[in-house]
Amino acid sequence: MFRKMILVMMCAIICIFMLTVTPSSIRSQSGYIGLFTDESRSSWCVQGTGFYSFEMWIFCLPGKNGQVCAEFAIDYPEDVIQHTITQNDDIISFTMGDLSTGMSVCYENCRWGWHWNFHQTLFMTTTSKTFCKIIPHPDVGAYRFANCTPGYPVEPCYRFTTMYI
Repeated sequence: MFRKMILVMMCAIICIFMLTVTPSSIRSQSGYIGLFTDESRSSWCVQGTGFYSFEMWIFCLPGKNGQVCAEFAIDYPEDVIQHTITQNDDIISFTMGDLSTGMSVCYENCRWGWHWNFHQTLFMTTTSKTFCKIIPHPDVGAYRFANCTPGYPVEPCYRFTTMYI
């Protein structure tokens, strides 16, 4: 009986810890990159029927050493048509590649909080359930950030969200 009580208390403590952990609270080293349906990062799920448009925002949350660059790609399903792409005006250092084949992008200044890189309008052409997701940049085999410490070393980042359609 005493062992069961201890086990239940330990499980409760673990559950409470897991509920309080958020990306910003575990941001000790690596950052996050994710796809969202809006600029406020409130959703990553799209709903619609038939042929319809939807928005995709690519957001990053730097790790504890900040972020000055990102390398990644987006995996688009065949039934999604890419349309307009808007680049964040603060991206002025350089941009190479494109979202589907691999993107390398840098800011002139370091970033320390959530920021968006690109906003894209897409069209869904079927009623299938599918998803878009961040994938490794094909040239480097990873999705990663360059941080703001001297020399701007690269570090892995975590995929935070996938966009479900």
